[in-house]
Amino acid sequence: MLEPVGPLPPRVYWMRRAAVGAVALTVVLLLVWILTSRNSTAAATNTASTSTTSTQLTGELATPSTPLTGVLFPDYTSSAATADVSSAESAASSTASEQVTGVPDSAESATAPSQPTESTPAADPQAEAAAAAASSQAAADAAAQAAAAAQAAADAAAAQAAAEAARPRDDQGRLICPDSSVQLTATVGAPTYTLGQQPIVGVTVVNVGAEACVRDLSGTIQEYLAYDAAGTRVWSTSDCVPGTGSDVRFLQPGQSLQYNIKWSGRTSQPGCAGERVTVPAGSYQIEVRIGPIVSSRASLTFQ
Repeated sequence: MLEPVGPLPPRVYWMRRAAVGAVALTVVLLLVWILTSRNSTAAATNTASTSTTSTQLTGELATPSTPLTGVLFPDYTSSAATADVSSAESAASSTASEQVTGVPDSAESATAPSQPTESTPAADPQAEAAAAAASSQAAADAAAQAAAAAQAAADAAAAQAAAEAARPRDDQGRLICPDSSVQLTATVGAPTYTLGQQPIVGVTVVNVGAEACVRDLSGTIQEYLAYDAAGTRVWSTSDCVPGTGSDVRFLQPGQSLQYNIKWSGRTSQPGCAGERVTVPAGSYQIEVRIGPIVSSRASLTFQ
């Protein structure tokens, strides 16, 4: 080991102290710089991670929230340059917003092409007049048809009323049964009788019409007749014993009445002339008349 030769000169001593101090200061600064760099890198990494996890990708480049002021770019610090950069960023932000939401801004709405408008051809006065005349004629024709239909209906109603008024009625205003509404059917008490017996003959009266009506069925207009097998009239109540009494009936539709008398079994002549004798054995046909209505015939046999 070398031993110091002797005390150093003051100048050398202070130069050595200055060199050691400079080296120490350099080491300290280097350590500070390393620590500062690590902290900055970690903070940047954490910020990037937070931004990445909290913000979803939109497909658009991120736009800085604070407009560029030119501080970082000393060559572009004039107010005009700053305004241009801010306008460009605003336009980019507006475009990105439109792409995300899909709603056009007022500028696009204002500049949208308008739909073409069809021009209306000028009206033709003659054509309009012709159309008006045709419409008026159609209205007149319709009115004429309606009037004709109304007149026809009125005529039909008047004719029906006249026909109804012309139908015969009694003094109480009730409809009198027409002949077509009254049906007569001759009847006999038995199909066979013994000579000398007095057979029962009669008539069934039925209202075959659709309306209730009144009909005179009095005995004065009833007549019972008998015909032999040759068709010769051999007896009638009107010859010697005409009917008597008044009988006016109000018949409902389908209602029926029955009238019966006894035949003596003897002959008669109009005005009750000649001698009345017992009819011989044989087959006879009974017929009944009430006014103008004639009944169907019923068969009767004497043995």
